[in-house]
Amino acid sequence: MKILKLAQLREWLHSDSQRMRMWATYQLIENHDDQAKVFVEDCLDSEDEEICEAGIFLIGKHELRDHEFRLLGIFQHSKGRMKRASAIALCALNSESSRSLLWRWLKMLMEQEELNIPDLNCAAECWLFIENKKGWSQLNELLSENQNNHLLSLIHISEPTRQAEISYAVFCLK
Repeated sequence: MKILKLAQLREWLHSDSQRMRMWATYQLIENHDDQAKVFVEDCLDSEDEEICEAGIFLIGKHELRDHEFRLLGIFQHSKGRMKRASAIALCALNSESSRSLLWRWLKMLMEQEELNIPDLNCAAECWLFIENKKGWSQLNELLSENQNNHLLSLIHISEPTRQAEISYAVFCLK
């Protein structure tokens, strides 16, 4: 496998070919991790969702706090995979603004008529990562508050075997 030089990476990130942009993104993450901070803006400015997601990943991995404001904007204006990726990166930054935003997202997801399981999984995992042991009781309180909702939701969260790993199952009972 040919490892691209940094100048070539930058050129390929702006290529017309999606395949070249994806290859450059892969190379950036796998082979130039120490230089990845330089390319975050290029990744975030990409029209390809996958490349933008790679930029979000780099922000979280390297805890690039100077990109927090932009990351908060991406979180608030996106849905699905991009929202979950930005939530995970915000989790790594663990700032007060991201903390309150993630809590509001979790509460909103719990109050919805129809549960969005991937988002709910991500929100609960992020909250537990940020709050650690305190998060368990807060999550339990949130579940109790929503008990009388017309859609009864039960989240069973098993204690993690390692702090970095959180496993849980989400069950929805009507």
